[in-house]
Amino acid sequence: LVVGGLVFAFGCGGESQPEVDEGPFRKAITAFCKDRSYDMKVDSFKSIKVDGDNATAVCEMKQKDDMYNMKVTWELKLEKDDDDEWEVKSQKKL
Repeated sequence: LVVGGLVFAFGCGGESQPEVDEGPFRKAITAFCKDRSYDMKVDSFKSIKVDGDNATAVCEMKQKDDMYNMKVTWELKLEKDDDDEWEVKSQKKL
């Protein structure tokens, strides 16, 4: 029973996802919003999945000045550019 509890508590042997640095993604999304005159900023990331030079980020966005305290969830597709920086290629509201 104790061994079963430990296996359950620490996972069932599946691979865990490595921690992803949010900084470069936050920077890319901030630039994307600024370029399109969206008055939005990232509030929090729900997930970031990286596959080579492509990534998908799901994040909660909020208005820059936070006047209404409203949030919307976006899914963003990103690619690395020639300078190895993340760039948003598409965005949709979830």
